[in-house]
This record gives sequence, C-alpha cells and structure tokens, in this order.
Amino acid sequence: MRLVILGPQGSGKGTISRLLSEEFGLPHVDVGHLLREAERRTDVLGRLIKKTIDAGKLLPDKVVNRIVRTRLEQKDVAAGLVLDGYPRTLAEAEFLDSLVELDAVVVLEVSDAVAVKRLSGRLVCPMDGRVYGLSISPKKKGVCDSHDVKLVQRPDDTPEAIQKRLELYHEETEPLSEYYRPRNLIIRIDADRKPDAIVKDVLKRLG
Repeated sequence: MRLVILGPQGSGKGTISRLLSEEFGLPHVDVGHLLREAERRTDVLGRLIKKTIDAGKLLPDKVVNRIVRTRLEQKDVAAGLVLDGYPRTLAEAEFLDSLVELDAVVVLEVSDAVAVKRLSGRLVCPMDGRVYGLSISPKKKGVCDSHDVKLVQRPDDTPEAIQKRLELYHEETEPLSEYYRPRNLIIRIDADRKPDAIVKDVLKRLG
C-alpha cells in the first residue's frame, strides 16, 4: 500500500498519516520533518531551507525532490508507505510518479478559518517536531511528553505566515486533484472531525 496524504496546513495530515501508518504497519514518511531535519544543517542547503520555511514560502521543487528521493531509496519503504505532505506541485507529482506507483491520494479538507485557528494554537517539540494542540495535548502543559523539553511555536505558524501558506496550497497543491483524477486515486475526506472518525472514514473508502 502506497498512500499520499494531502491537505492544507492545519488539516491534520501528520496525525492522520501517523495513525494510518500504524494501522497498515507502514513507514510514515513525513516530508515536513525531513525538511526540518535538513534545515538544521549548517551548509548552504540548510540555510536556504530555513530562510524559505521561516518566510512561509514553498521550497524549490528540485530541493524537495532531492530529499524525498533519498528517503524513498531506503529499504524500509520498499513494501509501502504513507507519504505525508508531498507532492505539493505538479512538478513534484510527476517526479513522484517516476519513483513509485501510488494506490491512493487522500485529500483532507478543512476551511481556511479552521486551519488558521488550529495552526495558531499549536506547539511543536524542538527535538523531533511532534505537534501538540491539534488533537494531542501534552501530559504536562507546554512540555514534550517524549523529551521533557519546552514546546515552541514554529516561525511559520504566525497568522501572517499561515495565510501565505494557505494561499500557496490553493494555488499550487489543490490542482493536483485534477492530475490524479484520471487514475481514480483521489479520496476526499472531511477533516473537520476527530482523528479516529477521519481514519475510520479513510479505511472504509479504501475498502
């Protein structure tokens, strides 16, 4: 099973992808996490990624494709995967087609108002990028459950940066539905619900 999970920022892609990866016993390939790992590098690529992400902009396709290809060449994804937040553009979708054959593309749908509300209130672990506030609350307020460090707000979770990212999503990523439609890969899901209900709906639609 090779699944892609798409949706605007704040739709819960990370949570739903993690739950589906557990359900199917497949690796959860979180491209956002891969980019944040690359962002910590001190070379030219790392600085480019950090500057672009902090500004709420999309990274160049060739940069993201390079990072994704490296991850998909690893043995653990040979039998399948849940790909979270990629592709974002037509060029990336075409590149992904050269790497794997997909079984379904799940599109999580929420309004911009819901997305802004969710993202403005979320916090992340600076160690592993785990997100709190959308559907998961830390056991100790403001502290990561796994690493016992203070949770932080990502620079791109300010209302202004969120709005820019949503505009980019509508412009660049939403049209991918038309790209995948001829292959009957698209599964549209109402994501303004609790994660368990969303996952149950996805599993039902997958058959």
